Amino acid sequence: MKIIRISESHVLANDRWLYHVLEHLDTFTLLECRGRREVCLRDITHTLILDHLDEAESPTEILNQVMSASCEIKTLVVVASEPETDISGIGFDLHIAMRQDLDCLESIGAVCVNDLGMAVNLVKDSLVKAA
Repeated sequence: MKIIRISESHVLANDRWLYHVLEHLDTFTLLECRGRREVCLRDITHTLILDHLDEAESPTEILNQVMSASCEIKTLVVVASEPETDISGIGFDLHIAMRQDLDCLESIGAVCVNDLGMAVNLVKDSLVKAA
């Protein structure tokens, strides 16, 4: 399973880049995690997106649930508000930080982008390689 993390700065919250990126994907399942301890994994596609995982009641429980699921997930996309948010216990193949400024944290291994087109291409390329 390929695991991609997308961090989207609160500055972009009014016009979420994530939604523009998703417009370019063929199929995916988007699950809202805000305030949850678990998610429903029934009838999901090969690309699973966990939105607002950092705002879940228990991000670790949700990740454990997904990792131990019997369904075939080829790509897991974890979406959090800020790149600094700690999502422990998971290694990411790619971390994209979508920010208006490029004052990014290379120490956390994020690829920082401030261009929507570049963000779309990074995610699409990653999903193609995972297929």
